[in-house]
Amino acid sequence: MTDKAISSLTAASALGDTDIVPLDQGGTTKKATTVQIATHTLASNTDVAAIIALTPSNDDILQRKSGAWTNRTVAQVKTDLGLATVATSGSASDLGSGTLPAARLPNPSSSTLGGVQSAAAVSHQFLTSISTSGVPALAQPAATDISGLATSATTDTTNAANISSGVLPAARLASVIAPTDSTTQNNYNPTNLATARTINWTGTATTIITGLTSQGAGVRKTIRNATTDYLLLLPRAHTSSSAGNRWNTPKGLPAFLMPGDAITFEDNGSTGWDVVDWATQGPAMGLTVFEDFVTGGFGSFINNASGTGASVAIGTTGVTASGKFVGSVNLASGSTNTGRATLGTTTTASIVPTLSPALCVQRLQLGTATDGSNTYSVNVGFIDGTTVTDGVAYEYRWNGSAPEWSVTRWAAASATRTVSGATANSSPLWLAIFMNANWTRADYLYSTDGITWTIDANPTTGLPSNTQYTGYGACHLNSAGSPSTITAIDFLGYRIDQTR
Repeated sequence: MTDKAISSLTAASALGDTDIVPLDQGGTTKKATTVQIATHTLASNTDVAAIIALTPSNDDILQRKSGAWTNRTVAQVKTDLGLATVATSGSASDLGSGTLPAARLPNPSSSTLGGVQSAAAVSHQFLTSISTSGVPALAQPAATDISGLATSATTDTTNAANISSGVLPAARLASVIAPTDSTTQNNYNPTNLATARTINWTGTATTIITGLTSQGAGVRKTIRNATTDYLLLLPRAHTSSSAGNRWNTPKGLPAFLMPGDAITFEDNGSTGWDVVDWATQGPAMGLTVFEDFVTGGFGSFINNASGTGASVAIGTTGVTASGKFVGSVNLASGSTNTGRATLGTTTTASIVPTLSPALCVQRLQLGTATDGSNTYSVNVGFIDGTTVTDGVAYEYRWNGSAPEWSVTRWAAASATRTVSGATANSSPLWLAIFMNANWTRADYLYSTDGITWTIDANPTTGLPSNTQYTGYGACHLNSAGSPSTITAIDFLGYRIDQTR
Protein backbone atom coordinates (compact mmCIF):
# COMPACT_ATOMS: atom_id res chain seq x y z
CA MET A 1 0.00 0.00 0.00
CA THR A 2 1.41 3.30 -1.07
CA ASP A 3 1.68 5.97 1.56
CA LYS A 4 -0.53 8.97 0.91
CA ALA A 5 -1.19 12.20 2.67
CA ILE A 6 -4.19 11.95 5.01
CA SER A 7 -5.72 15.00 3.42
CA SER A 8 -5.73 13.19 0.12
CA LEU A 9 -7.59 10.20 1.44
CA THR A 10 -11.29 9.66 0.73
CA ALA A 11 -13.59 9.99 3.77
CA ALA A 12 -14.65 6.62 5.13
CA SER A 13 -18.29 5.62 5.13
CA ALA A 14 -19.97 4.20 8.20
CA LEU A 15 -17.55 1.90 9.97
CA GLY A 16 -18.24 -1.79 10.36
CA ASP A 17 -16.90 -4.23 12.85
CA THR A 18 -14.50 -5.73 10.31
CA ASP A 19 -13.16 -2.48 8.90
CA ILE A 20 -9.38 -2.17 9.33
CA VAL A 21 -7.71 0.90 10.62
CA PRO A 22 -3.86 1.30 10.36
CA LEU A 23 -2.04 2.28 13.54
CA ASP A 24 1.47 2.62 14.84
CA GLN A 25 2.18 0.08 17.51
CA GLY A 26 5.71 0.22 19.07
CA GLY A 27 7.12 1.95 15.98
CA THR A 28 5.67 -0.61 13.65
CA THR A 29 2.72 0.12 11.46
CA LYS A 30 0.05 -2.44 12.09
CA LYS A 31 -3.61 -2.86 11.34
CA ALA A 32 -6.56 -3.24 13.71
CA THR A 33 -10.31 -3.66 13.28
CA THR A 34 -12.70 -1.05 14.60
CA VAL A 35 -13.92 -3.56 17.19
CA GLN A 36 -10.45 -3.95 18.56
CA ILE A 37 -9.98 -0.24 18.85
CA ALA A 38 -13.41 0.23 20.61
CA THR A 39 -12.76 -2.66 22.99
CA HIS A 40 -9.46 -1.21 23.99
CA THR A 41 -10.86 2.24 24.48
CA LEU A 42 -13.77 1.08 26.72
CA ALA A 43 -11.58 -1.27 28.71
CA SER A 44 -9.35 1.57 29.68
CA ASN A 45 -12.39 3.55 31.36
CA THR A 46 -13.44 1.97 34.67
CA ASP A 47 -16.82 3.81 34.78
CA VAL A 48 -17.76 2.53 31.37
CA ALA A 49 -16.54 -0.88 32.31
CA ALA A 50 -18.68 -0.88 35.41
CA ILE A 51 -21.74 0.17 33.52
CA ILE A 52 -21.13 -2.44 30.85
CA ALA A 53 -20.85 -5.08 33.55
CA LEU A 54 -24.35 -4.30 34.92
CA THR A 55 -27.30 -6.64 34.24
CA PRO A 56 -30.34 -4.33 34.62
CA SER A 57 -34.04 -5.25 34.42
CA ASN A 58 -36.64 -3.36 32.45
CA ASP A 59 -37.46 0.12 33.82
CA ASP A 60 -34.31 0.16 36.00
CA ILE A 61 -32.56 3.48 36.40
CA LEU A 62 -28.72 3.92 36.29
CA GLN A 63 -27.62 5.45 39.60
CA ARG A 64 -24.20 6.09 41.10
CA LYS A 65 -24.44 5.07 44.71
CA SER A 66 -21.74 4.84 47.33
CA GLY A 67 -19.04 5.51 44.67
CA ALA A 68 -20.18 2.86 42.26
CA TRP A 69 -22.50 2.58 39.31
CA THR A 70 -25.54 0.37 39.82
CA ASN A 71 -28.94 -0.28 38.35
CA ARG A 72 -31.89 0.72 40.65
CA THR A 73 -35.65 0.27 40.59
CA VAL A 74 -37.94 3.28 40.52
CA ALA A 75 -39.10 2.53 44.06
CA GLN A 76 -35.49 2.52 45.26
CA VAL A 77 -34.79 5.86 43.61
CA LYS A 78 -38.05 7.36 45.12
CA THR A 79 -36.91 6.28 48.57
CA ASP A 80 -33.48 7.81 48.04
CA LEU A 81 -35.12 11.11 46.88
CA GLY A 82 -37.40 11.27 49.98
CA LEU A 83 -40.56 12.06 47.93
CA ALA A 84 -43.95 12.39 49.73
CA THR A 85 -46.47 9.70 49.00
CA VAL A 86 -48.73 12.17 47.16
CA ALA A 87 -45.88 12.84 44.66
CA THR A 88 -46.39 9.41 43.22
CA SER A 89 -50.01 8.61 44.21
CA GLY A 90 -51.63 11.83 43.05
CA SER A 91 -54.35 11.22 45.72
CA ALA A 92 -55.61 14.08 47.92
CA SER A 93 -56.03 11.54 50.72
CA ASP A 94 -52.21 11.40 50.92
CA LEU A 95 -52.06 15.13 51.83
CA GLY A 96 -51.56 15.38 55.60
CA SER A 97 -50.69 19.05 56.14
CA GLY A 98 -50.49 22.48 54.55
CA THR A 99 -53.05 24.50 52.58
CA LEU A 100 -53.59 24.61 48.86
CA PRO A 101 -53.38 28.12 47.38
CA ALA A 102 -56.62 29.48 45.93
CA ALA A 103 -55.17 29.29 42.41
CA ARG A 104 -54.98 25.50 42.76
CA LEU A 105 -58.72 25.20 43.47
CA PRO A 106 -61.09 24.62 40.58
CA ASN A 107 -64.12 26.86 40.02
CA PRO A 108 -67.42 25.28 40.97
CA SER A 109 -70.08 24.38 38.48
CA SER A 110 -73.64 23.11 38.66
CA SER A 111 -72.34 19.54 38.80
CA THR A 112 -68.84 19.73 40.31
CA LEU A 113 -67.36 21.03 43.50
CA GLY A 114 -64.93 23.95 43.55
CA GLY A 115 -63.54 26.81 45.61
CA VAL A 116 -66.03 29.37 47.01
CA GLN A 117 -65.45 32.83 48.51
CA SER A 118 -66.77 33.70 51.97
CA ALA A 119 -69.58 36.22 52.49
CA ALA A 120 -70.09 38.46 55.54
CA ALA A 121 -73.53 38.30 57.22
CA VAL A 122 -75.83 41.16 56.22
CA SER A 123 -78.93 41.89 58.33
CA HIS A 124 -82.18 40.58 56.75
CA GLN A 125 -80.34 39.13 53.69
CA PHE A 126 -80.10 35.52 52.62
CA LEU A 127 -77.77 33.58 50.24
CA THR A 128 -79.42 33.47 46.84
CA SER A 129 -76.72 31.94 44.55
CA ILE A 130 -73.02 31.10 44.00
CA SER A 131 -71.52 32.01 40.64
CA THR A 132 -69.26 29.68 38.61
CA SER A 133 -66.40 31.91 39.78
CA GLY A 134 -67.22 30.91 43.38
CA VAL A 135 -68.70 34.32 44.35
CA PRO A 136 -71.82 34.16 46.63
CA ALA A 137 -74.75 36.60 46.17
CA LEU A 138 -77.07 37.84 48.97
CA ALA A 139 -80.45 39.62 48.88
CA GLN A 140 -83.42 40.40 51.14
CA PRO A 141 -86.41 38.23 50.26
CA ALA A 142 -89.85 39.69 49.61
CA ALA A 143 -92.89 38.39 51.46
CA THR A 144 -93.98 36.69 48.22
CA ASP A 145 -90.77 34.59 48.34
CA ILE A 146 -91.85 32.95 51.63
CA SER A 147 -94.36 30.13 51.47
CA GLY A 148 -97.11 29.65 54.03
CA LEU A 149 -97.78 33.34 54.76
CA ALA A 150 -101.34 34.63 55.11
CA THR A 151 -102.57 37.06 52.48
CA SER A 152 -102.33 39.91 54.97
CA ALA A 153 -98.58 39.35 55.17
CA THR A 154 -98.12 40.20 51.50
CA THR A 155 -100.44 43.20 51.39
CA ASP A 156 -100.48 46.61 53.06
CA THR A 157 -101.18 45.63 56.66
CA THR A 158 -101.30 49.29 57.69
CA ASN A 159 -104.71 49.22 56.02
CA ALA A 160 -107.15 47.36 58.30
CA ALA A 161 -109.31 46.55 55.26
CA ASN A 162 -106.69 43.96 54.25
CA ILE A 163 -107.36 41.93 57.42
CA SER A 164 -110.67 40.21 56.83
CA SER A 165 -111.11 37.89 59.81
CA GLY A 166 -110.13 37.21 63.39
CA VAL A 167 -109.64 39.56 66.33
CA LEU A 168 -106.43 41.42 67.03
CA PRO A 169 -105.07 40.77 70.53
CA ALA A 170 -104.98 43.84 72.72
CA ALA A 171 -101.19 43.94 72.64
CA ARG A 172 -101.28 44.62 68.90
CA LEU A 173 -103.25 47.82 69.34
CA ALA A 174 -101.79 51.21 70.00
CA SER A 175 -101.60 51.66 73.76
CA VAL A 176 -103.30 55.03 74.18
CA ILE A 177 -105.08 57.84 72.41
CA ALA A 178 -105.93 60.96 74.37
CA PRO A 179 -108.84 62.88 72.85
CA THR A 180 -109.79 66.20 74.45
CA ASP A 181 -113.43 66.44 73.32
CA SER A 182 -115.41 68.45 75.85
CA THR A 183 -118.91 68.57 74.35
CA THR A 184 -121.53 65.85 74.02
CA GLN A 185 -120.35 63.18 71.57
CA ASN A 186 -122.64 60.90 69.53
CA ASN A 187 -121.24 57.95 67.55
CA TYR A 188 -117.90 58.92 69.04
CA ASN A 189 -115.00 58.33 66.64
CA PRO A 190 -111.85 60.03 67.94
CA THR A 191 -108.72 60.12 65.78
CA ASN A 192 -106.95 56.72 65.61
CA LEU A 193 -109.81 54.91 67.33
CA ALA A 194 -109.39 51.88 65.05
CA THR A 195 -105.83 51.23 66.26
CA ALA A 196 -106.28 52.26 69.89
CA ARG A 197 -106.58 49.92 72.84
CA THR A 198 -107.24 52.64 75.43
CA ILE A 199 -109.07 55.94 75.08
CA ASN A 200 -107.64 58.25 77.72
CA TRP A 201 -110.28 60.95 77.71
CA THR A 202 -108.65 64.25 78.70
CA GLY A 203 -111.51 66.69 78.20
CA THR A 204 -111.71 70.12 79.77
CA ALA A 205 -115.35 69.95 80.93
CA THR A 206 -117.78 67.38 82.25
CA THR A 207 -118.91 65.54 79.12
CA ILE A 208 -121.48 63.04 77.85
CA ILE A 209 -120.58 60.36 75.26
CA THR A 210 -123.66 58.52 73.98
CA GLY A 211 -121.88 55.84 71.96
CA LEU A 212 -118.68 54.73 70.27
CA THR A 213 -118.32 53.92 66.56
CA SER A 214 -118.50 50.13 66.10
CA GLN A 215 -115.16 48.42 65.45
CA GLY A 216 -116.43 44.93 64.68
CA ALA A 217 -117.54 42.01 66.82
CA GLY A 218 -115.06 41.02 69.52
CA VAL A 219 -113.02 44.23 69.49
CA ARG A 220 -112.36 45.62 72.96
CA LYS A 221 -111.76 49.23 73.96
CA THR A 222 -111.00 50.72 77.37
CA ILE A 223 -112.29 54.20 78.14
CA ARG A 224 -110.53 55.97 80.99
CA ASN A 225 -111.34 59.32 82.54
CA ALA A 226 -107.78 60.65 82.52
CA THR A 227 -108.78 64.06 83.90
CA THR A 228 -108.45 65.14 87.51
CA ASP A 229 -111.36 67.57 87.54
CA TYR A 230 -114.27 66.39 85.36
CA LEU A 231 -116.97 63.75 85.12
CA LEU A 232 -117.52 61.51 82.08
CA LEU A 233 -121.06 60.18 81.61
CA LEU A 234 -121.91 57.18 79.40
CA PRO A 235 -125.71 56.84 79.21
CA ARG A 236 -127.21 53.47 78.36
CA ALA A 237 -128.80 52.87 74.93
CA HIS A 238 -128.93 56.52 73.88
CA THR A 239 -130.73 56.92 70.55
CA SER A 240 -128.51 59.82 69.48
CA SER A 241 -125.95 57.16 68.61
CA SER A 242 -126.60 54.39 66.10
CA ALA A 243 -127.84 51.07 67.49
CA GLY A 244 -124.52 49.29 66.97
CA ASN A 245 -122.61 52.10 68.70
CA ARG A 246 -124.54 52.38 71.97
CA TRP A 247 -123.44 51.50 75.51
CA ASN A 248 -124.99 48.39 77.07
CA THR A 249 -124.26 49.32 80.69
CA PRO A 250 -125.37 47.04 83.56
CA LYS A 251 -128.76 47.11 85.30
CA GLY A 252 -130.28 49.51 82.77
CA LEU A 253 -128.37 52.35 84.45
CA PRO A 254 -125.86 54.88 83.09
CA ALA A 255 -122.14 54.79 83.84
CA PHE A 256 -120.54 57.71 85.67
CA LEU A 257 -116.75 57.77 85.37
CA MET A 258 -115.04 59.78 88.07
CA PRO A 259 -111.45 60.97 87.47
CA GLY A 260 -109.21 57.92 87.11
CA ASP A 261 -112.08 55.48 86.45
CA ALA A 262 -111.98 53.10 83.47
CA ILE A 263 -114.39 50.72 81.73
CA THR A 264 -113.50 48.06 79.18
CA PHE A 265 -116.16 47.38 76.54
CA GLU A 266 -116.44 44.69 73.87
CA ASP A 267 -118.20 45.34 70.58
CA ASN A 268 -120.91 42.68 70.24
CA GLY A 269 -121.22 43.35 66.52
CA SER A 270 -124.93 44.23 66.50
CA THR A 271 -126.42 46.08 69.47
CA GLY A 272 -123.41 48.01 70.70
CA TRP A 273 -120.75 47.76 73.38
CA ASP A 274 -120.99 45.35 76.33
CA VAL A 275 -119.14 45.95 79.60
CA VAL A 276 -116.47 43.30 80.26
CA ASP A 277 -114.57 45.04 83.06
CA TRP A 278 -115.46 47.95 85.34
CA ALA A 279 -113.41 47.91 88.52
CA THR A 280 -115.13 50.97 90.02
CA GLN A 281 -118.69 49.97 89.15
CA GLY A 282 -119.59 49.49 92.80
CA PRO A 283 -123.19 48.50 93.52
CA ALA A 284 -124.36 50.60 90.55
CA MET A 285 -123.33 53.38 88.15
CA GLY A 286 -119.83 53.81 89.61
CA LEU A 287 -121.10 54.76 93.07
CA THR A 288 -119.78 53.31 96.33
CA VAL A 289 -123.12 53.59 98.13
CA PHE A 290 -126.40 52.85 96.36
CA GLU A 291 -129.81 52.07 97.86
CA ASP A 292 -132.94 51.37 95.79
CA PHE A 293 -135.03 50.29 98.81
CA VAL A 294 -136.40 47.25 97.02
CA THR A 295 -135.73 45.06 100.08
CA GLY A 296 -138.00 47.19 102.28
CA GLY A 297 -135.30 48.84 104.39
CA PHE A 298 -133.21 52.01 104.27
CA GLY A 299 -129.85 50.28 103.88
CA SER A 300 -126.95 52.44 105.06
CA PHE A 301 -129.06 55.58 105.31
CA ILE A 302 -130.49 57.14 108.45
CA ASN A 303 -134.05 58.48 108.51
CA ASN A 304 -135.48 61.29 110.58
CA ALA A 305 -138.96 62.84 110.69
CA SER A 306 -140.39 65.67 112.74
CA GLY A 307 -143.91 67.13 112.97
CA THR A 308 -147.47 65.86 112.99
CA GLY A 309 -147.90 63.22 110.33
CA ALA A 310 -144.26 63.45 109.20
CA SER A 311 -142.62 60.13 108.33
CA VAL A 312 -140.03 58.27 106.34
CA ALA A 313 -141.54 55.01 105.16
CA ILE A 314 -141.31 52.38 102.49
CA GLY A 315 -144.10 53.02 99.97
CA THR A 316 -145.31 52.21 96.50
CA THR A 317 -145.34 55.65 94.87
CA GLY A 318 -143.70 55.40 91.46
CA VAL A 319 -143.70 51.60 91.50
CA THR A 320 -145.71 51.50 88.28
CA ALA A 321 -145.20 50.62 84.63
CA SER A 322 -144.69 54.29 83.83
CA GLY A 323 -142.80 55.36 86.97
CA LYS A 324 -140.50 52.31 86.88
CA PHE A 325 -139.46 52.68 90.51
CA VAL A 326 -137.74 49.61 91.94
CA GLY A 327 -138.68 50.06 95.55
CA SER A 328 -139.76 53.42 96.96
CA VAL A 329 -139.35 55.49 100.09
CA ASN A 330 -141.87 58.23 100.89
CA LEU A 331 -140.65 61.37 102.62
CA ALA A 332 -143.83 62.83 104.18
CA SER A 333 -143.59 66.26 105.80
CA GLY A 334 -146.91 66.04 107.67
CA SER A 335 -149.47 68.74 108.20
CA THR A 336 -147.58 71.37 110.21
CA ASN A 337 -145.68 74.23 108.64
CA THR A 338 -142.47 72.99 110.26
CA GLY A 339 -142.89 69.31 109.40
CA ARG A 340 -139.95 67.60 107.80
CA ALA A 341 -138.62 64.20 106.76
CA THR A 342 -134.99 63.37 105.97
CA LEU A 343 -133.13 60.32 104.65
CA GLY A 344 -129.35 60.45 104.37
CA THR A 345 -125.90 59.61 105.69
CA THR A 346 -126.24 61.03 109.18
CA THR A 347 -127.82 63.77 111.19
CA THR A 348 -124.44 65.47 111.46
CA ALA A 349 -122.03 66.55 108.73
CA SER A 350 -119.56 63.82 107.70
CA ILE A 351 -118.04 65.05 104.41
CA VAL A 352 -115.13 67.50 104.33
CA PRO A 353 -115.18 69.59 101.15
CA THR A 354 -111.96 70.10 99.13
CA LEU A 355 -110.40 66.73 100.05
CA SER A 356 -111.56 64.78 97.00
CA PRO A 357 -114.02 64.69 94.10
CA ALA A 358 -117.54 63.62 94.98
CA LEU A 359 -120.61 62.42 93.10
CA CYS A 360 -124.23 61.85 94.03
CA VAL A 361 -127.04 60.45 91.87
CA GLN A 362 -130.70 60.14 92.85
CA ARG A 363 -134.12 59.63 91.35
CA LEU A 364 -137.30 61.01 92.85
CA GLN A 365 -140.88 62.03 92.18
CA LEU A 366 -142.59 65.07 93.66
CA GLY A 367 -146.12 65.03 95.01
CA THR A 368 -148.56 67.94 95.00
CA ALA A 369 -146.84 71.08 93.73
CA THR A 370 -145.74 73.69 96.23
CA ASP A 371 -147.47 77.06 96.15
CA GLY A 372 -147.64 80.31 98.07
CA SER A 373 -150.10 79.01 100.65
CA ASN A 374 -148.94 75.47 101.32
CA THR A 375 -145.24 75.83 100.79
CA TYR A 376 -142.57 73.20 101.05
CA SER A 377 -139.10 72.54 99.63
CA VAL A 378 -137.05 69.48 98.77
CA ASN A 379 -133.27 69.40 98.98
CA VAL A 380 -131.32 66.48 97.54
CA GLY A 381 -127.55 66.24 97.30
CA PHE A 382 -124.70 67.15 99.60
CA ILE A 383 -126.52 68.67 102.58
CA ASP A 384 -125.70 68.79 106.28
CA GLY A 385 -129.23 68.46 107.68
CA THR A 386 -132.88 69.38 107.30
CA THR A 387 -132.11 73.08 107.54
CA VAL A 388 -129.05 73.35 105.35
CA THR A 389 -126.10 75.38 106.56
CA ASP A 390 -123.39 74.07 104.25
CA GLY A 391 -124.04 72.07 101.11
CA VAL A 392 -124.46 71.68 97.36
CA ALA A 393 -127.84 70.36 96.20
CA TYR A 394 -130.77 70.48 93.86
CA GLU A 395 -133.51 72.45 95.59
CA TYR A 396 -137.21 72.32 94.73
CA ARG A 397 -138.82 75.50 96.05
CA TRP A 398 -141.41 78.22 95.71
CA ASN A 399 -139.63 81.21 94.18
CA GLY A 400 -142.35 83.69 95.13
CA SER A 401 -144.38 83.23 92.00
CA ALA A 402 -143.99 79.61 90.87
CA PRO A 403 -142.39 76.32 91.84
CA GLU A 404 -138.91 75.71 90.44
CA TRP A 405 -135.86 73.56 90.68
CA SER A 406 -132.71 75.51 91.44
CA VAL A 407 -129.03 74.64 91.71
CA THR A 408 -128.29 75.85 95.22
CA ARG A 409 -125.08 76.20 97.21
CA TRP A 410 -124.88 76.99 100.91
CA ALA A 411 -121.87 78.29 102.82
CA ALA A 412 -122.32 79.35 106.46
CA ALA A 413 -126.12 79.36 105.97
CA SER A 414 -125.86 81.76 103.01
CA ALA A 415 -127.61 80.34 99.93
CA THR A 416 -126.58 81.05 96.34
CA ARG A 417 -129.18 79.97 93.80
CA THR A 418 -129.34 79.59 90.01
CA VAL A 419 -132.53 78.48 88.27
CA SER A 420 -132.27 74.92 86.92
CA GLY A 421 -133.45 73.83 83.52
CA ALA A 422 -135.26 70.85 85.07
CA THR A 423 -139.06 71.04 84.88
CA ALA A 424 -140.77 71.32 88.26
CA ASN A 425 -143.59 68.78 87.96
CA SER A 426 -144.63 65.43 89.35
CA SER A 427 -142.82 63.27 86.77
CA PRO A 428 -139.89 61.12 87.94
CA LEU A 429 -136.61 63.00 87.71
CA TRP A 430 -132.97 61.92 87.78
CA LEU A 431 -130.58 64.38 89.44
CA ALA A 432 -126.78 64.21 89.70
CA ILE A 433 -124.12 66.48 91.18
CA PHE A 434 -120.37 66.17 90.63
CA MET A 435 -117.90 68.10 92.78
CA ASN A 436 -114.39 68.55 91.40
CA ALA A 437 -111.35 67.57 93.45
CA ASN A 438 -111.04 70.76 95.49
CA TRP A 439 -114.74 71.65 95.43
CA THR A 440 -114.21 74.83 93.43
CA ARG A 441 -116.84 73.80 90.88
CA ALA A 442 -120.12 71.90 90.97
CA ASP A 443 -121.49 70.20 87.84
CA TYR A 444 -125.27 69.70 87.95
CA LEU A 445 -126.98 67.23 85.59
CA TYR A 446 -130.57 66.06 85.22
CA SER A 447 -132.58 63.60 83.13
CA THR A 448 -136.19 62.52 82.89
CA ASP A 449 -135.39 58.97 81.77
CA GLY A 450 -131.79 58.27 82.82
CA ILE A 451 -130.75 58.18 79.16
CA THR A 452 -130.93 61.72 77.84
CA TRP A 453 -129.02 63.93 80.25
CA THR A 454 -128.61 67.70 80.37
CA ILE A 455 -125.58 69.36 81.89
CA ASP A 456 -127.55 71.93 83.82
CA ALA A 457 -125.04 74.31 85.43
CA ASN A 458 -121.39 74.53 86.51
CA PRO A 459 -121.32 77.13 89.31
CA THR A 460 -118.02 78.10 90.91
CA THR A 461 -119.34 80.48 93.57
CA GLY A 462 -121.15 80.05 96.88
CA LEU A 463 -119.55 76.63 97.54
CA PRO A 464 -118.66 75.45 101.06
CA SER A 465 -115.04 75.59 102.17
CA ASN A 466 -112.96 72.90 103.84
CA THR A 467 -114.15 74.04 107.27
CA GLN A 468 -117.84 73.90 106.30
CA TYR A 469 -118.60 70.21 106.56
CA THR A 470 -121.58 68.65 104.84
CA GLY A 471 -123.28 65.28 104.34
CA TYR A 472 -125.52 63.53 101.83
CA GLY A 473 -129.22 62.86 101.59
CA ALA A 474 -132.72 64.07 100.72
CA CYS A 475 -134.96 66.29 102.83
CA HIS A 476 -138.65 67.26 102.44
CA LEU A 477 -139.34 70.41 104.49
CA ASN A 478 -142.56 72.41 105.07
CA SER A 479 -142.38 76.16 105.50
CA ALA A 480 -145.95 77.49 105.28
CA GLY A 481 -149.49 76.19 105.57
CA SER A 482 -150.13 72.48 105.90
CA PRO A 483 -148.95 70.89 102.64
CA SER A 484 -149.27 67.26 103.80
CA THR A 485 -147.28 66.21 100.73
CA ILE A 486 -144.74 63.51 100.02
CA THR A 487 -141.62 63.10 97.92
CA ALA A 488 -141.06 59.55 96.67
CA ILE A 489 -137.44 58.40 96.41
CA ASP A 490 -136.60 55.64 93.92
CA PHE A 491 -132.91 55.46 94.87
CA LEU A 492 -130.11 57.42 96.47
CA GLY A 493 -126.40 56.94 95.81
CA TYR A 494 -123.09 58.71 96.27
CA ARG A 495 -119.34 58.35 96.12
CA ILE A 496 -116.56 60.20 97.92
CA ASP A 497 -113.01 59.51 96.64
CA GLN A 498 -111.28 60.86 99.73
CA THR A 499 -107.82 59.37 100.38
CA ARG A 500 -107.29 58.44 103.99
